[in-house]
Order: sequence, then C-alpha cells, then structure tokens
Amino acid sequence: MTGVAGGRSDGCQQGRRTCRSRTRKSVRLDLVCVQVPVDQETRALIGAEALGHMHRGAIVVNAAHGPVVDEKTLIDALESGHLGGAALDVFEIEPTPVDNPLRGFENVFMSPHLHGATLEAEELVLSIVGDNLNRILDGEEPLNTVNGVGLAARR
Repeated sequence: MTGVAGGRSDGCQQGRRTCRSRTRKSVRLDLVCVQVPVDQETRALIGAEALGHMHRGAIVVNAAHGPVVDEKTLIDALESGHLGGAALDVFEIEPTPVDNPLRGFENVFMSPHLHGATLEAEELVLSIVGDNLNRILDGEEPLNTVNGVGLAARR
C-alpha cells in the first residue's frame, strides 16, 4: 500500500481510503511524505515506530521541519537497507554539518530548504528593500521591521 501521511491525524490517504497507521499495525507504507509543523507532538514523529510500519525499500520525504524525522533512526534504517531512500530539504541541525552521515548515501536526495523561493517572492523582497532604503534616506521609519529597531534607536 502506498500512503502519504499529513497533518496531525496520523492518517494516510490512498485514493478514497483512509487508515490510521498508528492504530492499525497491519498497514505497511511505501512512501511517507511529511508536511507538519514542529512542536512537542510532532518532534521525532518519524522514528523507529513509524519506520517500522514501512515496507522494506520504502521512501521517506521530509519537507516539513528537520526535528520531525529522527535522523539517527533514519540513518540506521538506510544503513540496514530497510529504507530504499529519502528525500530531505530540512535537517535536525541547519545548515546540516559537512560530516552528517546522510551526505554519504547515494539513495538520499538532499536539497536546501527554499520555502518561498520564487521569482515573485524575490521581486517582492527587492521592492520592499528598495522602498525601505528610500524611506530611510528621506528620514522616515522603515516598514516591516521585525526586531523593533527604527531610526529613533540609532540617533
């Protein structure tokens, strides 16, 4: 059975069929794609128990947050051959260290987390930065500051 898990429901969807992977021990997955926020409930959500529900040769995709997947357990499952591979753009430690063992697997696809990196987003950021530079040169406060520091703090 191919499953894709998402949200906090521990469910998986296959067409119109829904199952609960943690409550139905007979479910075996070929693919798990993780898309959840990281919090106490989801930290290490994909660990030994979740990987144990996957078929030998299955694939894990994590594009959510690094700590959602227990990297040590993931590495063990890859080394043992239980997992067929993984696709990751987030890691427990970011940027992931050069000596991270995940870098040594030919069946692990790693990419930088580029959430929101689109041409449109880049154009918007450049426009906002340009507008703020003009505001500062005109003696006005910049817009969209997130750290609360404005021109008055620099005087």
